[in-house]
Order: sequence, then C-alpha cells, then structure tokens
Amino acid sequence: MNPATLLNNREPLLDLLCAWAARGWLRELDVALARFFADLDPDAAPLLLLGAALASHQLGRGHVCLDLAATLKNPDAVLSLPPEGEAKNAAVPRLLPGALLRELDIGTWREALTASPLLSTNPPDATRDATPLVLSGARLYLRRYWQYERAVDKRLAALRQTVAKTPPDLENHLQNLFATGDSEQKQACAIAARHRFSIITGGPGTGKTTTVVRLLALLQTAAIEAGQALAIRLAAPTGKAAARLTESIRKQVDALPVSDIVRAGIPREVATVHRLLGSQPGSRHFRHDAQNPLQLDVLVIDEASMMSLEMMAKLLDALPAAARLILLGDKDQLASVEAGAVLGELCDTRDASHIAVLKHSHRFGSDSGIGKLAQAVNVGNAFRGQKMEDGGEVSTLRLRDADDPALNDLLREGYASYRNALNARSTFADDEAWARNVLAAFDDFRLLCAVRKGPWGVEEQNRRIVQTLFQREDRGWYAGRPVMVTKNDYSLNLMNGDIGIALEFPEPGNATSLRVVFPKNDGNPGLRYLHPSRLGEVETAFAMTVHKSQGSEFTHTALLLPDAISPVLTRELLYTAITRAKTRFDLIESGDGVFEAAVARRVERYGGLAG
Repeated sequence: MNPATLLNNREPLLDLLCAWAARGWLRELDVALARFFADLDPDAAPLLLLGAALASHQLGRGHVCLDLAATLKNPDAVLSLPPEGEAKNAAVPRLLPGALLRELDIGTWREALTASPLLSTNPPDATRDATPLVLSGARLYLRRYWQYERAVDKRLAALRQTVAKTPPDLENHLQNLFATGDSEQKQACAIAARHRFSIITGGPGTGKTTTVVRLLALLQTAAIEAGQALAIRLAAPTGKAAARLTESIRKQVDALPVSDIVRAGIPREVATVHRLLGSQPGSRHFRHDAQNPLQLDVLVIDEASMMSLEMMAKLLDALPAAARLILLGDKDQLASVEAGAVLGELCDTRDASHIAVLKHSHRFGSDSGIGKLAQAVNVGNAFRGQKMEDGGEVSTLRLRDADDPALNDLLREGYASYRNALNARSTFADDEAWARNVLAAFDDFRLLCAVRKGPWGVEEQNRRIVQTLFQREDRGWYAGRPVMVTKNDYSLNLMNGDIGIALEFPEPGNATSLRVVFPKNDGNPGLRYLHPSRLGEVETAFAMTVHKSQGSEFTHTALLLPDAISPVLTRELLYTAITRAKTRFDLIESGDGVFEAAVARRVERYGGLAG
C-alpha cells in the first residue's frame, strides 16, 4: 500500500503501527494510545493517530514532545532506528517512516491535527479545553507533559524575576570563605548569592560541592546575624547520589572557617528527592505540593542533570514562594532516563545571569589521561591522546569479536578486589564491617554498556560476567550477586537505581541464609538487610548502562561499545562514561569508527524550556 493511502485510511495505518511495534520500533503502549484516540474520535485523521503514537513513543526516548519539523526532516530518527540488539543484516520492513512521510508537509500535518477535538492549540489556561493532545508551534505534546513544561517554565521565570536579598558585606564574606580557594568558585558563589534561582554547573572535580557549601555558609551567616537562621535542605535524584553528597558535605562543613553556630546550621544529610517530597505508594502524587509546601528557605538539588521534567515540576510545585533554589550538576552529562533534559535546556537559555560554570577540574590534572579524553570528547574531538595507546590511565582494548577471551581477562582483573572481599569474611570483626567492605570493593570496577540488548548489551554481559567469575548461570539468587532496583518500591524505601549485594550470613545451628545488603539511601551511613523474597523488580548489576551509572564513581571504569553505530551512541554518553572513572578508564571496542562516529553526534532532546 502506498504512503498516501496509509495516511488517509485509519485501519491500514494502525496495522502499520502494529507491525512497527512487533519489530520493537514502537511500544505496544504507543499503539494502544493511537487505537484509544481512534475510538474517542471516529473522525480523527490518520495523521493525528500517527502523531499521537509518535508523541507517546518520544516519552520513552526521553523527549517530552514530538517535534513535527524535526520529524519531517529526518523521519526514521523518530523511531531511533535500528533499535538496540537488532542485527546489522536484519531485514527491513517494506515501509519505513521516511517513506511514509516523504511527501508530507508540516502545514498539512498541522491541519489534520487541529481538526480533531482531541487537540487544542497552546491554550493560555491549562484548565481550559482539557484535550489529551496539545500543539504548541511545531511541538505536539501529550497534555500532561505540556502542563509539566509550562509549570516549570512559569515557576522558574518567577524565581528569576524576583530580586534576591543579597547578603550584606558580600565581598568580605567571600574573601573569608575563599581565602585559599578557587577564584572561579568564588565568582560562582557570588552569582548564586545574588539570585533566588541559580545553577552551578561543571564537570567532575570542578568544585560544585565546595562552592555550594561555602554559599550555604554565606547565606546562613547573614541570616544568623539578622536574627533568623535559615532552614536548608539538600536532595539528590537517587540514593547513590544522595549518599555521595552526604559524605562530601560532611567533610566540607567540618573545614569551613565559620562559627560553630553557622556550621550547625548547614545540614550534613542529603535526602532523595522522592523522600524529600514524601512519596506515596502507588501514586504519582507526593505529600508535599502547592497546598502543603516544603518547610524550608533554601533547597539544593545535586546531580540535577538526572532530574526529569515531571520530577522538576513536582519539586517546584512544593517549593515555598520565598525559597531559594540552587541546582548543581554537569550540563554535559546525559539527561534523565525519563522524559526531559531540564538542566541542559535551562543552561541553554538566553538569560545566563543566574548560571555559574566551573571549568577547572581539581580531580583531573593537566596530565590526566581521563581528563584529556573527557575534554576532547566534550568538544567533539575524537583525539584519544597518547595515554590511550601506552596502557596508562586510559587504555583501549580491541576485541576480535563478542567472544574474544581478552574481555574475560579484563573482567577477572577488574572484579578481583570484589571477589577477594567476598572471601574475606574471617578477617573482619563483625558482619557489618565485612558487608561494608564488600560494597566498597564492588565500586572498584564497573563495566558500562551503551545498550541493553544484543551481544554487546547489559543483559548478555551480565550473563558473561557471572559465568566468568562464578562458573554458573545468572539465575535466581546466589551469594555475591549484585542487584539494581529497576522500579521504585516505596514500601521498602528502595528507589530505581539503588544497588545491593546478596551475601550469606550465619544463622543459629550452623545454618546460613542470604540477605541483600543495601546502603541506606536517605543519607545515613547505615546498612539495610533484606530477604531476597521481599525484593520486587531487580536485575543483576555487574554490568550496567551508562545512563544508570549517573551519580556514581568507580575507581576503574570500562566502556563496552557495540560493533556498529547505534542511535544511543552520542558524545554525551561517552563523556558520562569516561567521567565515571577516578583513576583508570578502558575503552573496549570491536567496530571500526564507532567511537569517532559517537563523538560526532550530540544528544537531541525535544522540548520547549529553552524557548
């Protein structure tokens, strides 16, 4: 059937969407939504049903809308083809999006969309014409995400336009706090002190935490001198990020050149954003919202690049009207796994007066191979540097194929300290000390993958690692199995991305039992011991996607690239993977030009926050 016939006949178009879903190019959810809209409006044009399915699909790819102009410019990219794990020589269906849409112009598509009562065109009031679809310019939204975007834009605009009360004697306070510090950090602190809403962005080791701790000391000093201490809260999107910031904050606060009263007024614990807002099991809603706002004067969000549009909207809804908001993060990292690239879009805004960019890395010195490689990738340069070839801080492992035993050798080396820690129970005074050591050893090394499916993906590599390390299949529970939570479990206070390790503990009568040990994800230093039967959706976590690694650091990191370019391979993915490493980074590849092609590609996330 030719494209014109499909675009004018509902059932054939829906059949085509089903065929795409069968290949994994669309989600079943996307097709179901198109069929639901077809039932709601019997006169809905096929182009509206197509737009609805594609707009829904974009949410799963991290976009908050379907950009009609971009879709018509490169139609096949809207489905992110080929999907993960699809063989390079897989047969191609007879009709790709490019062929379907090649004769379509944006005016015709807009006309078909606006003819349906299911869609409204950027209404001025979110409570009017509550249609399931909204068209804003060339951007087609599912209504809920259009509302999130408008709410975030409106609240942040109000924060930017409100004059902040600048601490008195600012320059002298800054001089005291940064007497031996970094002038770049001092300037960033000054920028943030003058605004109700501010962003402090920079790569690993640039001093974001150092800067914000001194900023909090500055604000708290002024408040205490005025007779009213500030209520300050710290949060991060994941338990791992919250724990890392908690550890860093405590060290920084202890070293501040301030009075004990001011030091006591700076919190040392970091909550997850879900915990801060008061998550409610089985609901998208939180205990804190506009009717029950958070009780705070200053809120700091770390790892803000991981904040989805929905979570940012919920957070801003619960933010008190007079509060300050400070976002910390690396704008060059991958954005949230969920829809939205909030930090990246906000840093691209034309008004940069409230944004402080830290560029000098104290972690990666001028001679650092990791730092040089990260910087080169970040500016689109595929140069790998001498360190890539001499086996030093940064190295390349070239594989013949997916079964090359050289990868097994690297995995044994990388996870050696973890295996040793598992077997060192007798050297520790108690079980908790041993469990802490195992958890710490697990972070010595991590294999990161760009994709989930196929021979180069997370699923296959976890199978391979378990076979290599334990000579067993990755099935069921066993001592030493690391697991990642893949869905929030509010009843257990476990969040998506939390990692625990199954360990064997003695029981009365010479028996043993497995418990999965998790670090507490509320910023406290303790451990939690859960029976495996209590855990819901978890997966083995020896290998993990680069996306899931955000907010983490590993002593030695290895990135496994697939043998052919994939839509997920971008400059931001490479940069994020490289900067997870503290002392050693290995690039593992088998396909020619894949690394170079990824460096040349930027992540494109469609939304309207940047204008």
